[in-house]
Amino acid sequence: MTNAALTDESIDCLFGSLRRLLEEQRSGAIRGIAGDAGFPLGLIPDGMAGGGTQRAPILSAIDGLWGSWDPGRCERTLPRFAEALARQAGIGEVNSRILKCGFIFSNGGFVPVNAAGEIPP
Repeated sequence: MTNAALTDESIDCLFGSLRRLLEEQRSGAIRGIAGDAGFPLGLIPDGMAGGGTQRAPILSAIDGLWGSWDPGRCERTLPRFAEALARQAGIGEVNSRILKCGFIFSNGGFVPVNAAGEIPP
């Protein structure tokens, strides 16, 4: 199994799919997942307001950081993001989300697959 070089379109698809899965995680876990992925926590608010954790400011900061990065940094961050999400949500959930992008996450990288999730010969 080899990791594929990612196109800009693949990077966008993978981030969108992983970002959606991030949004579905417990409010208190989102910031930690982002930190594990390499997002600078000093630039992500804790989301604490009114006795609870608010998702919107955390997710908005993550989106803003992602949008400000060059494509190389985005590509380097994606595997860490997938790994952090896999620890929280499970590798099966990560792979089911990114399958539509034409990849599975395996051995720390994105491996191209066909629509059935099989690695082509």
